[in-house]
Amino acid sequence: MNIFELLVLGLALSADSCAASVSIGIDLPKIKLRNALLIALIFSIFQSMMPVIGYTLASILRNVLASVDHFISFLVLAILGAKMIKERNEDEHLDYMNFYALIIISIAVTLDAFTVGITYSLLHIFLPKTIIINFLTTFLTTLIGLKIGNILGSTFKKQAKIIGGLVLISLGIKILLSHIGI
Repeated sequence: MNIFELLVLGLALSADSCAASVSIGIDLPKIKLRNALLIALIFSIFQSMMPVIGYTLASILRNVLASVDHFISFLVLAILGAKMIKERNEDEHLDYMNFYALIIISIAVTLDAFTVGITYSLLHIFLPKTIIINFLTTFLTTLIGLKIGNILGSTFKKQAKIIGGLVLISLGIKILLSHIGI
């Protein structure tokens, strides 16, 4: 794969992280730069490393993980989305700065990158370039998503929380449907 193809793939893979970051930005009343950078860093690390894990474990766990990864992503995102919609009238927010919450969200939105890693293994793709491109595209799109979400959240308040929750649920449904072939 050439750089352009890897960049397009990196942007496609980062779309889920971007959508999740829009939802996080909607839910948080104010995002400090330090927190935005931390969220982008964690999302980017997972987005970069999941293909490596998929590449490495391709022959060992391919059938087992490929059969359940989409269900895990769907459940995590649907639960987070439903919680966000339920709390639309409340001033409390999910604790996105909790390290474990960020890890769970990161895993949920990057499981497709794990599958891509399996494909990389079959095609014998050189990983260092893909890791760098995945990291950079995810980092930038996550920061942009957080900012867009924060603007929407401060402008539309309760309606934005509903939209953010629906985005997370829709993202989970998209992941589920794409893996079962619909």
